[in-house]
Amino acid sequence: MNLPIIHRVKHTKTVQWQKPDDGWMKLNTDASVMKEGAGIGDVIQDPEGAAIVAFSHSIKKDNIHLLELDAIYHGLHQVVSKNLKKIWVEFDSMMAVKTIEGHFPCPWKRASTVEKIKNLLSKCETWKISHIWREGNGAADYLSKWNCPIKGEQCDNFPDDFSLILCNDASGTLYPRV
Repeated sequence: MNLPIIHRVKHTKTVQWQKPDDGWMKLNTDASVMKEGAGIGDVIQDPEGAAIVAFSHSIKKDNIHLLELDAIYHGLHQVVSKNLKKIWVEFDSMMAVKTIEGHFPCPWKRASTVEKIKNLLSKCETWKISHIWREGNGAADYLSKWNCPIKGEQCDNFPDDFSLILCNDASGTLYPRV
């Protein structure tokens, strides 16, 4: 049998955490559901990639889409409490982006959360939201699985693994996505 041999080449895509423009802050959020429970994590970074605020805490298990919305709300609450005016909100749930933008139906269980998110965004001078692949959302992903409160103002108290992620992001590390 003379069958043609087809070689498929896997192309590795890369993902990179992008720094916000001068005068802007960036909020990355994530939620995780694990065997032991669920958690959310949020990190606000300045244009140099330094963490201004970072936190993590346990949350009641639920649908991951609903938890992602909770994480965004929690992070935006921190943005407003810090009186940050120009904010770029980024997370790895395309469904949450589309829900907030009104392109995807809002689950009734979180309709009030989405309204609160929109209200918090309205308190900012300028804002934008975007999706990033999980590989580029490593700091928030790490915090969502850590489930231990930390304070962003005390950067020397961050775990080494978390600090390394922040350094890699700030230096423009390309993360592989296959």
